[in-house]
Amino acid sequence: MDLVGDVGSILSDRGFGTVGRDILLSQFADFEGAPDDMIVLYEYAGLPLNDMDPAFCQMSLQVCVRSKAYTKALDLAQQIS
Repeated sequence: MDLVGDVGSILSDRGFGTVGRDILLSQFADFEGAPDDMIVLYEYAGLPLNDMDPAFCQMSLQVCVRSKAYTKALDLAQQIS
């Protein structure tokens, strides 16, 4: 399962942007020419589902939104959630 890839595709299909351009997977674009408005998806380890099997765990997802305008970023984050 590719959590960030799957969620990136869902966001792209729903019109939030394009994966690789303004929807980024596990990396923050901070270089000259990077879009001002972007969504970055990060996957990180969650807690084990079963104490008997620590190898089996659920993944968690963090969604970061960036924009020059605070209200625009906040609105986008609320639309995604």
